[in-house]
Amino acid sequence: MEKKRSAGTTFSGLVNLLLLIFLITIILFPFISHAEDVRVTEYLDTATNYILQRNYQQALYYFEKALEIEPDNARENSGIGNTYAGMQEYQKAIPYLEKAIKIDPSDDTAYFGLGACYLDLQQHEKAIPYLKKAIEIRPDNKKASEALAIAFVRFAVNCGKSQQNQKAKDYIQSAIEIYQKIGNEYRANELRAMLKEMPD
Repeated sequence: MEKKRSAGTTFSGLVNLLLLIFLITIILFPFISHAEDVRVTEYLDTATNYILQRNYQQALYYFEKALEIEPDNARENSGIGNTYAGMQEYQKAIPYLEKAIKIDPSDDTAYFGLGACYLDLQQHEKAIPYLKKAIEIRPDNKKASEALAIAFVRFAVNCGKSQQNQKAKDYIQSAIEIYQKIGNEYRANELRAMLKEMPD
Protein backbone atom coordinates (compact mmCIF):
# COMPACT_ATOMS: atom_id res chain seq x y z
CA MET A 1 0.00 0.00 0.00
CA GLU A 2 2.85 2.36 0.84
CA LYS A 3 4.35 1.68 -2.57
CA LYS A 4 1.12 2.79 -4.22
CA ARG A 5 0.98 6.02 -2.28
CA SER A 6 4.55 7.01 -3.18
CA ALA A 7 3.59 7.91 -6.74
CA GLY A 8 1.21 10.59 -5.53
CA THR A 9 2.86 11.88 -2.40
CA THR A 10 6.42 12.69 -3.48
CA PHE A 11 5.57 16.18 -4.72
CA SER A 12 7.21 18.81 -2.53
CA GLY A 13 7.74 22.53 -2.59
CA LEU A 14 4.49 23.24 -4.47
CA VAL A 15 3.60 26.31 -2.47
CA ASN A 16 7.12 27.76 -2.57
CA LEU A 17 7.15 27.24 -6.30
CA LEU A 18 3.77 28.92 -6.53
CA LEU A 19 5.21 31.99 -4.81
CA LEU A 20 8.16 31.95 -7.20
CA ILE A 21 5.82 31.81 -10.20
CA PHE A 22 3.84 34.70 -8.73
CA LEU A 23 7.07 36.70 -8.39
CA ILE A 24 8.21 35.89 -11.92
CA THR A 25 4.83 37.05 -13.18
CA ILE A 26 5.35 40.32 -11.33
CA ILE A 27 8.86 40.78 -12.76
CA LEU A 28 8.12 39.76 -16.35
CA PHE A 29 4.75 41.45 -16.74
CA PRO A 30 4.68 44.94 -15.21
CA PHE A 31 1.23 45.30 -13.78
CA ILE A 32 1.02 48.70 -12.17
CA SER A 33 -0.84 51.11 -14.43
CA HIS A 34 -0.07 54.82 -14.54
CA ALA A 35 -3.28 55.53 -12.67
CA GLU A 36 -2.28 53.47 -9.63
CA ASP A 37 -0.83 55.17 -6.62
CA VAL A 38 2.99 55.24 -6.45
CA ARG A 39 2.72 53.95 -2.89
CA VAL A 40 1.10 50.77 -4.18
CA THR A 41 4.09 50.16 -6.44
CA GLU A 42 6.47 50.69 -3.52
CA TYR A 43 4.46 48.40 -1.24
CA LEU A 44 4.35 45.64 -3.86
CA ASP A 45 8.06 45.94 -4.61
CA THR A 46 8.82 45.72 -0.90
CA ALA A 47 6.48 42.74 -0.44
CA THR A 48 8.19 41.00 -3.37
CA ASN A 49 11.62 41.53 -1.81
CA TYR A 50 10.42 40.06 1.48
CA ILE A 51 8.99 37.00 -0.29
CA LEU A 52 12.38 36.43 -1.92
CA GLN A 53 13.88 36.49 1.58
CA ARG A 54 11.11 34.11 2.78
CA ASN A 55 10.09 36.75 5.29
CA TYR A 56 6.38 36.15 4.84
CA GLN A 57 5.21 38.26 7.78
CA GLN A 58 6.81 41.39 6.37
CA ALA A 59 5.59 40.53 2.85
CA LEU A 60 2.05 40.27 4.23
CA TYR A 61 2.37 43.62 5.94
CA TYR A 62 3.23 45.37 2.67
CA PHE A 63 0.68 43.49 0.59
CA GLU A 64 -1.96 44.52 3.12
CA LYS A 65 -0.79 48.15 2.99
CA ALA A 66 -1.28 48.06 -0.80
CA LEU A 67 -4.68 46.43 -0.33
CA GLU A 68 -5.79 49.25 1.99
CA ILE A 69 -5.37 51.62 -0.96
CA GLU A 70 -6.90 49.27 -3.57
CA PRO A 71 -9.11 46.70 -1.82
CA ASP A 72 -10.45 45.29 -5.09
CA ASN A 73 -7.10 44.67 -6.72
CA ALA A 74 -6.77 41.03 -7.85
CA ARG A 75 -2.96 40.99 -7.77
CA GLU A 76 -2.81 42.19 -4.18
CA ASN A 77 -5.42 39.65 -3.05
CA SER A 78 -3.55 36.92 -4.92
CA GLY A 79 -0.28 38.07 -3.32
CA ILE A 80 -1.74 37.89 0.19
CA GLY A 81 -3.36 34.53 -0.50
CA ASN A 82 -0.21 33.01 -1.95
CA THR A 83 1.86 34.40 0.93
CA TYR A 84 -0.48 32.78 3.47
CA ALA A 85 -0.20 29.57 1.42
CA GLY A 86 3.59 29.86 1.67
CA MET A 87 3.15 30.05 5.45
CA GLN A 88 0.94 26.93 5.29
CA GLU A 89 -2.00 28.93 6.60
CA TYR A 90 -4.32 27.59 3.96
CA GLN A 91 -7.62 28.57 5.57
CA LYS A 92 -6.46 32.19 5.62
CA ALA A 93 -5.17 31.96 2.05
CA ILE A 94 -8.34 30.61 0.43
CA PRO A 95 -10.65 33.68 0.81
CA TYR A 96 -8.02 36.01 -0.69
CA LEU A 97 -7.38 33.67 -3.61
CA GLU A 98 -11.12 33.27 -4.21
CA LYS A 99 -11.52 37.06 -4.21
CA ALA A 100 -8.63 37.43 -6.66
CA ILE A 101 -10.38 35.05 -9.06
CA LYS A 102 -13.68 36.92 -8.74
CA ILE A 103 -11.93 40.17 -9.62
CA ASP A 104 -9.73 38.67 -12.36
CA PRO A 105 -10.87 35.28 -13.72
CA SER A 106 -7.63 35.02 -15.73
CA ASP A 107 -5.33 35.00 -12.67
CA ASP A 108 -3.67 31.60 -13.09
CA THR A 109 -1.55 32.05 -9.94
CA ALA A 110 -4.72 32.36 -7.85
CA TYR A 111 -6.18 29.19 -9.38
CA PHE A 112 -2.87 27.40 -8.83
CA GLY A 113 -2.77 28.71 -5.26
CA LEU A 114 -6.28 27.41 -4.53
CA GLY A 115 -5.44 24.04 -6.02
CA ALA A 116 -2.25 23.86 -3.96
CA CYS A 117 -4.11 24.80 -0.77
CA TYR A 118 -6.77 22.12 -1.27
CA LEU A 119 -4.11 19.57 -2.21
CA ASP A 120 -2.25 20.25 1.04
CA LEU A 121 -5.54 20.17 2.95
CA GLN A 122 -6.05 16.64 1.55
CA GLN A 123 -9.17 17.81 -0.32
CA HIS A 124 -7.97 16.34 -3.58
CA GLU A 125 -11.27 16.33 -5.43
CA LYS A 126 -11.70 20.02 -4.65
CA ALA A 127 -8.15 20.79 -5.85
CA ILE A 128 -8.69 19.26 -9.30
CA PRO A 129 -10.90 21.93 -10.98
CA TYR A 130 -8.67 24.78 -9.78
CA LEU A 131 -5.53 23.10 -11.08
CA LYS A 132 -7.25 22.32 -14.39
CA LYS A 133 -8.23 25.98 -14.73
CA ALA A 134 -4.66 27.15 -13.96
CA ILE A 135 -3.41 24.89 -16.79
CA GLU A 136 -6.19 26.01 -19.13
CA ILE A 137 -5.10 29.63 -18.63
CA ARG A 138 -1.39 28.82 -18.81
CA PRO A 139 -0.79 25.48 -20.59
CA ASP A 140 3.00 25.65 -20.10
CA ASN A 141 2.64 25.62 -16.30
CA LYS A 142 4.48 22.35 -15.67
CA LYS A 143 4.19 22.55 -11.89
CA ALA A 144 0.42 22.97 -12.08
CA SER A 145 0.35 19.89 -14.33
CA GLU A 146 2.43 17.93 -11.79
CA ALA A 147 0.12 19.07 -9.00
CA LEU A 148 -2.92 17.97 -11.01
CA ALA A 149 -1.37 14.54 -11.60
CA ILE A 150 -0.77 14.21 -7.86
CA ALA A 151 -4.36 15.24 -7.12
CA PHE A 152 -5.56 12.57 -9.57
CA VAL A 153 -3.42 9.89 -7.91
CA ARG A 154 -4.46 10.81 -4.39
CA PHE A 155 -8.12 10.93 -5.39
CA ALA A 156 -7.70 7.55 -7.12
CA VAL A 157 -6.35 6.07 -3.88
CA ASN A 158 -9.45 7.33 -2.06
CA CYS A 159 -11.69 5.85 -4.78
CA GLY A 160 -9.87 2.52 -4.42
CA LYS A 161 -10.50 2.51 -0.68
CA SER A 162 -14.23 2.85 -1.32
CA GLN A 163 -14.16 0.04 -3.93
CA GLN A 164 -14.68 2.43 -6.87
CA ASN A 165 -12.03 0.57 -8.80
CA GLN A 166 -12.87 1.69 -12.33
CA LYS A 167 -13.02 5.33 -11.24
CA ALA A 168 -9.67 4.91 -9.50
CA LYS A 169 -8.15 3.43 -12.67
CA ASP A 170 -9.50 6.28 -14.79
CA TYR A 171 -7.85 8.86 -12.53
CA ILE A 172 -4.56 6.94 -12.54
CA GLN A 173 -4.70 6.83 -16.36
CA SER A 174 -5.31 10.60 -16.44
CA ALA A 175 -2.26 11.10 -14.22
CA ILE A 176 -0.16 8.89 -16.53
CA GLU A 177 -1.20 11.02 -19.51
CA ILE A 178 -0.18 14.21 -17.70
CA TYR A 179 3.23 12.79 -16.77
CA GLN A 180 3.75 11.65 -20.36
CA LYS A 181 2.83 15.09 -21.65
CA ILE A 182 5.32 16.87 -19.38
CA GLY A 183 8.05 14.30 -20.06
CA ASN A 184 8.20 12.56 -16.69
CA GLU A 185 8.43 8.93 -17.84
CA TYR A 186 9.69 7.78 -14.44
CA ARG A 187 6.41 8.78 -12.75
CA ALA A 188 4.36 7.55 -15.71
CA ASN A 189 6.00 4.11 -15.44
CA GLU A 190 5.49 4.05 -11.68
CA LEU A 191 1.79 4.64 -12.21
CA ARG A 192 1.59 2.04 -14.99
CA ALA A 193 2.92 -0.51 -12.51
CA MET A 194 0.40 0.70 -9.93
CA LEU A 195 -2.41 0.36 -12.50
CA LYS A 196 -1.49 -3.28 -13.15
CA GLU A 197 -1.78 -4.10 -9.46
CA MET A 198 -5.22 -2.57 -9.10
CA PRO A 199 -8.20 -4.96 -8.89
CA ASP A 200 -10.87 -4.98 -11.61
